[in-house]
Amino acid sequence: MKQRIISSLILLPLVGLAIWFAYPWFQILLGVVIVLLSWEWDKMLTNKLTPFALISAVVATAAMLMVESGQTAILFAGIVAAVSLLAYAKSKKSMDPHPLLRTFGIFYITAFAVSAVFILNTFGTLFVFWLILVVFATDVGGMIVGLPLRGPALCPSISPKKTWSGFFGGLIFAILIAVLFGTLFNLGAIPDLILFGSVISVFAVFGDLLESKIKRVVGVKDSGNIIPGHGGMFDRVDSLMLVIIVVTIFSVIACGACPQ
Repeated sequence: MKQRIISSLILLPLVGLAIWFAYPWFQILLGVVIVLLSWEWDKMLTNKLTPFALISAVVATAAMLMVESGQTAILFAGIVAAVSLLAYAKSKKSMDPHPLLRTFGIFYITAFAVSAVFILNTFGTLFVFWLILVVFATDVGGMIVGLPLRGPALCPSISPKKTWSGFFGGLIFAILIAVLFGTLFNLGAIPDLILFGSVISVFAVFGDLLESKIKRVVGVKDSGNIIPGHGGMFDRVDSLMLVIIVVTIFSVIACGACPQ
């Protein structure tokens, strides 16, 4: 726990400053995260580094930089790259125990990188802070409520320690933070903040469960050990990755990338 607190006290200000000052600091931070995620994903699958780690990092970083430069058509480049690599991975199935997961990782990390830049440039720093806080509140609320109350497991086949009490505790905390922060900085009407805070909280849980499922399939406890007391980078941003991708998809579909 001590290591976890120290790591948080060091990392949270750095992340906050990178988001606040935006370009180029946010992009530099995101680039570091991309490299770490690519490395961890590769190590999770086969416990060794392969060319796929480099491919993932290069594809995701290139997509991020091209979106930053205004070439929004590159939003689809990650999907194209993932499909191409899927065909390659499947052809190498006899030598790779998890070809589909490996290719999915490349697509998933690229989609996250593109979506993160898109959201910051479209909605601004305050919205990014709001989004992160709602996801963080879901995690904290889940622990504060779920650990003492326990009760029925939310999804025992994937993560036996996650309970329905923790789910609703996280949901309540997320709504409170969504409304408080959103009202303080005039990010929307209270009913909208409640609605979107709830949806984000639910997808944050899904993101956590997705990582748990992947780790269960490949037989690892943590994605890595890069962050003392926390595990790997993927362990820390699993919920946020899915949330950011979903918010981006919803924004593009609902209003063609709503302006600030």
